[in-house]
Amino acid sequence: MKYRIAIKCAFAGLIVLAAGVLQAATMTNDDIVKMVKARLDQAIIISSIESSAGGFDVSADGLIALSAAKVPKPIIEKMIERSSGSSGVAKGSPSNVTASNALRGGALAPNEIILIDGGTSETMRYTSAQVRSKLGVMLYAVMRGSAAALRVSDADPEFLISIPKQAQPDAYMTLASFAVRKNNSREVVIGGGYLSMSTGIHPERIVQVRSEPIGDQSKAQDGFIIYSVKPANPLPAGEYAFVLNTSESSVLLSAFFSGGAGNAYFDFGVD
Repeated sequence: MKYRIAIKCAFAGLIVLAAGVLQAATMTNDDIVKMVKARLDQAIIISSIESSAGGFDVSADGLIALSAAKVPKPIIEKMIERSSGSSGVAKGSPSNVTASNALRGGALAPNEIILIDGGTSETMRYTSAQVRSKLGVMLYAVMRGSAAALRVSDADPEFLISIPKQAQPDAYMTLASFAVRKNNSREVVIGGGYLSMSTGIHPERIVQVRSEPIGDQSKAQDGFIIYSVKPANPLPAGEYAFVLNTSESSVLLSAFFSGGAGNAYFDFGVD
């Protein structure tokens, strides 16, 4: 009798296990849409995708339908990544670098930016800029050297940036295009005026970006949110820098940025 009960229990366990495997193998776009509409946390949905067998519909029509259903971008990216992995592309391989596997190390410090350039990722570090005045009416932020040491081959790179929770992204960070001068320097206007003084990077030098929090915030430090930031349009060849307004947030950021008197410049060039 005990033997028969044991067999029945084992058989029931196998049925449950098989059902779980089948459920993972048959997870579809509709399942994701239902989870989003149920307002499940992004991290839970992404974890479910990671444990699934992949095979989502990530064709043009499938992606359009997901966007129409207001599925967040980090979730769609994870679906694409998982589907690629099920097609023979190894997760985390150079051709499949995403925010998730670019952050496999420790927490992302606020004085670092991770650059995802095509099939590679690299940690950027900040530099400072000197302030130069011209005719007493124009102010320039000047970086030494005519070209940044860090070169980017992809005109549409992605950047992972830690932003203070109380800051709006576009108020804390600015992607700027720098002019190369004959005196072996790169500069951008940061203020000036004849009858009245204004400050801030000149609008003509500001590069528009798209930013949103990544789905997995496990690598964010206390008080910060990790954002994925991409140029709104492909970047022309030239010299650039992300300028973080660290001087305006000196109390929170003093532990990360030395000096505290000026902003931090994460420079790079597009070839």
